[in-house]
Amino acid sequence: MAKADKTKRILIFCLIITVMTFIKVMFWSFGDLDELWNYNMSRGVVMGLVPYRDFNMVMTPLYAFISSIALIVCRTLIAYRISCSIILSVLMLLVFKAVSEKTNPYYALPSALLCLLFSGVVTYNTLFMIFALIIYLLLLQDNSGTRNFLTGLAAAGAALSRQTSGGILILILFVILAVHLDGEAKGERKIKDILLYLAGGLVPCTAFLIYLLATGAFASFWDYCFFGLFTFGNGNGDFQIAALPYLFIALLGIICDISFVKTDRKTAITHLLTGIPVLLISFPIIDSVHTSYAAIWFLIPVVRYIENRFGRQLSKKISVFLSAVLAIVISAMTVFGVVGCGIIRSSSELKGVLADGALTDDYYNLAEKCKAYEEQGYKVTVLSNSAVLVSIVKGDIDPVFDMFNKGNFGVNEPLKYIQDICCEDNSLILMPDDYPTEGWQNPEGVYEYVTSHCEEVDSYGRFKLYKPV
Repeated sequence: MAKADKTKRILIFCLIITVMTFIKVMFWSFGDLDELWNYNMSRGVVMGLVPYRDFNMVMTPLYAFISSIALIVCRTLIAYRISCSIILSVLMLLVFKAVSEKTNPYYALPSALLCLLFSGVVTYNTLFMIFALIIYLLLLQDNSGTRNFLTGLAAAGAALSRQTSGGILILILFVILAVHLDGEAKGERKIKDILLYLAGGLVPCTAFLIYLLATGAFASFWDYCFFGLFTFGNGNGDFQIAALPYLFIALLGIICDISFVKTDRKTAITHLLTGIPVLLISFPIIDSVHTSYAAIWFLIPVVRYIENRFGRQLSKKISVFLSAVLAIVISAMTVFGVVGCGIIRSSSELKGVLADGALTDDYYNLAEKCKAYEEQGYKVTVLSNSAVLVSIVKGDIDPVFDMFNKGNFGVNEPLKYIQDICCEDNSLILMPDDYPTEGWQNPEGVYEYVTSHCEEVDSYGRFKLYKPV
């Protein structure tokens, strides 16, 4: 009976986490460019474009593939948000599981809700975190061939979600399996464990290699995802002070992991080492969105330390109170983000999404202006950090220019693309007056080149239409 009650209680906690996650994601404030850029890559896949070959993408493609599945049925932002809700729910449930491993569900529920409060827009980093947590939980189990094969499979999934952190995670896992933190295995056993780990990783990696070769995207993949990373790191770095609280939580977690090395060596070292690639998500863009993953990861040992320090049993009333407060805060922040918004009806892909009416009207009118010129035989290129929104409203996609950000061009220079479109006789460029300051990721020199090589022929609000001369 006690076991049945415990199972029922855990299921209720998991349901609460899932419901709160869906509320947060489905009513996310419209206009976040990270969401729109990731949605655009997923819709690109559904529209028949091949990543790397047909559009620029500087990360490995697993997230775009998974989040595009729902778009096969219905290519809308609502369908995409349903996919994101499922992905984020899985992450939060894994956080719940990871905290429960060393504490109890009454610590795990408020911990998961706190992590949900931390979390931002669902991206490929979210998927990487899922695989990292799966690996961490697998490594806590007793050593076995199945465990090691699944670890390799999950490591490949992590690398196919985020190549930099994933590649480092693969190397770290190789070391963990070679050293054997539980000290049980000897030479021959270690070799067998490593071979099974490598076999698990080779399955998806081989499939991906075949895909790249079959689609003709092999060379472009290396350009965008590896050689271009040097440009990304140098040209797209940023630091925002809002990242400091999340980095502080990560620092506390690292200290807590170190404090547990004497009493629980395997768990502490495993969590600390597998957390290194999670920390790397914070670079080169050190902001609250990217550092939140490190905070989520290292909150786990912090909660464990609190449980060890203040007693294993957290009062049910305190747990319910903390969880209720967090649920109210998450709901209030979600509601606050959509206050005064209306339901979008003008765009088929955005239909049903809550958004500011003035914002959507502006971009709807902008898209209509672009369509009018395109019907006259012109090719209109939008140069703006919100160009993706114009494409979505039009039901179209414009590779490269929908995400014309620093570091997103592989080894190419951004001005090369501008020079190319300025050489076309039927080319028009739509660009805002404040392009240099509109977004910190807008490439330098673009505004100056366009205004010096083109003449203004039309305008709409802050946007000006230019024609090459």
